[in-house]
Amino acid sequence: MSVKKVIVKSGEIKWLLDFYESGRGSKRIKKFFDRKVDAEDWEKKNRKGGVENCSPDSSCADIDGSNVDVDSDNDGDVVDADVRASEKTMRTTFLIEAQFWLDNNEASFSKAHFKRAKGIIYELLPKIGKLDPMKMNASFLTNLQRQLKSKRIDKIVGKKKVKVELSNGTVNRKMEIVVAVLNYSATLGRIKQFPGNGFKKLPLHTEEMLFWDKDEAESYLSFTNQKYPPGNENRWIYVVYLLALNTGLRAGEIWGLKPCDISSDGQTLFIRRQFNRVIKDFGPLKSKQKTKSGNKSRHVPCNPELLAELRNLIKQKQLSKDETIFHWTQRKPVDHDSFAGRFAKDQRKWGGKLIRFHDLRHTAATLLIAAGVDIMTVKEICGHEDIKTTMNYVHLIGNSVRKVGQIHLVSGKNFRDDQSKQGKQQEKQVGQQQIQTAEQLTETPLRLISN
Repeated sequence: MSVKKVIVKSGEIKWLLDFYESGRGSKRIKKFFDRKVDAEDWEKKNRKGGVENCSPDSSCADIDGSNVDVDSDNDGDVVDADVRASEKTMRTTFLIEAQFWLDNNEASFSKAHFKRAKGIIYELLPKIGKLDPMKMNASFLTNLQRQLKSKRIDKIVGKKKVKVELSNGTVNRKMEIVVAVLNYSATLGRIKQFPGNGFKKLPLHTEEMLFWDKDEAESYLSFTNQKYPPGNENRWIYVVYLLALNTGLRAGEIWGLKPCDISSDGQTLFIRRQFNRVIKDFGPLKSKQKTKSGNKSRHVPCNPELLAELRNLIKQKQLSKDETIFHWTQRKPVDHDSFAGRFAKDQRKWGGKLIRFHDLRHTAATLLIAAGVDIMTVKEICGHEDIKTTMNYVHLIGNSVRKVGQIHLVSGKNFRDDQSKQGKQQEKQVGQQQIQTAEQLTETPLRLISN
């Protein structure tokens, strides 16, 4: 049939009359009508005779393909309404997709994150706003990344203003927004697929690994245990600190934790998802090693004190098994950037050594090793992909994760600020003793915190 229903770029539905005047090879006629009946009437009157131009006040107009969507083989055919849905992404731009991403996610983003993301997008629009998203492949993204890295900004050093390059972390945060927009459009089918497969972030500069020793960790937990006492509406904040220091979970893994992730015996937590702080949605765990079922999941230990706190939170908030355990009062998932600010504020009031939230993970790993847990078990608990990240020791893990569930790494309830020198010396002697094996842990569960 020569009459087709089409959607023009303005979004209007029109009827297109498309035929050859005297068969293929002759002049091709395309006319645009508001109504199907008008197109059919015009065709009946003019197909066998000469082609007449529409008058200025008629409901049709000559078209050259510039105002309608054409198919990908560039033969000038107009795409009908059903095909357009799958092909429209070829006509879009990064600006359109970025605005769509912002509009659809504003309600779920915190004000701070939305403002930050919007600012990054507007900064990059002069470079990439008019581009076809499908052309933004890994090579293009890497080149954009390189341009951002070479950019110089003013920075006050002492009393002088100097030009410095953006840090790798800053460049990564900007590129995260670009990637998030492309991923979102691909997920919703607005573009055929994510075009940036193979793109990699810049490596972060190696910094001194900060962590608390056992005394510092217990002191901080003691402080926050008093600041957010049982029954307080913000008790969950203390539980976050307790969880991070006893399991070594990443921030996204903590915010993605649900009641259904607690094992039936309560000794382990099943870590299988994380909350992505950029797209503000749940996603797979960070891993380069893919399994048949997706990214690698793992179990981490859950000692009795931590289990009790988690169950109390679930009961107090009346959570269903599929709700996140930690969230704001509006039951929205936690924005980690905002929580990092809360952590910094709590540290300043505490008065001890300042570290990042991620350093709670480092602290947990060092406490596990100090407790005598073998390195392979620590590697499994922390979710490290390379043993070099944990330490160069090789042991079989067996069922050690469940055995570590009996261990109290740190607690905020038994801390004594005025520990005697004699006690410290005894603790040092204990730390110098031979590391207990997994079998010894089974026979005599290790408790780092005495009653």
